[in-house]
Amino acid sequence: MKALIAIPVLVGVLILQTAAVSRMSLLYGTADLMLVFLAAWASQEQVKHVWAWAVVAAVLVGFVSATPFYWWSVVYLGIAFVALYLRRRVWQMPVLVVFFLVFGGSLLEHVPVLIWQQLQGANLSVLDGLSLVTLPSVILNLVLVLPVYMLVRDLANGLYPSEEE
Repeated sequence: MKALIAIPVLVGVLILQTAAVSRMSLLYGTADLMLVFLAAWASQEQVKHVWAWAVVAAVLVGFVSATPFYWWSVVYLGIAFVALYLRRRVWQMPVLVVFFLVFGGSLLEHVPVLIWQQLQGANLSVLDGLSLVTLPSVILNLVLVLPVYMLVRDLANGLYPSEEE
């Protein structure tokens, strides 16, 4: 039942992404709030149903993006997989895990698309794409990590209270 809360929460994140966060750009890069949110959510130790949240996020972003649905599935399910793996190994430092996930997820999201565009004959070189789109996007995503992590931690504690409370 708690997995169903993913739909309204992620719809809200998507609305924030498309209405506000996508308007804040650095050079040609924009932040991906859904990626940051999913990384912060998956790193919470008490959270269950991470896979369901990743699938819902991929479906929602696939509907509003020009990028094919399967691409978002690869990115968000990859983040969920790595987060669950790291959560078992590096559970003492969840904020560090979120920074790592956001950095790696941003690269996973941008670099193959840049290479694909090169193969399709785009006028933008790979180095220009990395310096004008990918690097600014990574920086904006990393700036969002701490505020989003704090909000997600409070949401996770509200949905999954510990036995001590």
